[in-house]
Amino acid sequence: MSQIVEIRTADDPRVVIQRAVQVLKNGGLIGLPTETVYTVAAAASQNNAVQRLRNLGESLCTDAPVLGVFDAIDAQRIVADVGPIGRKFLRRCWPGPVTLCFKPDPGDST
Repeated sequence: MSQIVEIRTADDPRVVIQRAVQVLKNGGLIGLPTETVYTVAAAASQNNAVQRLRNLGESLCTDAPVLGVFDAIDAQRIVADVGPIGRKFLRRCWPGPVTLCFKPDPGDST
């Protein structure tokens, strides 16, 4: 069941955030605005949720899912080969808001 919860009008925003975290832990999807795009999120540790997110992306004709990361170091751990220009770009853009798009490694099946 979908539910819209407006954090800006909540009596206690922490309650809204805790509910969103619980939905993610339980394998659900949440929609949220970021500074650069509106997005749907899943917990990467929940395989069923990740598959639902992929299916949603396919139905919306998006090329790849978006992965939220904490900082430039986190991004470099996840992206196989950022390269020297990419590393410089990451250092200069963080903290964001920034959305970066990387092509997946053709040998990676995930």
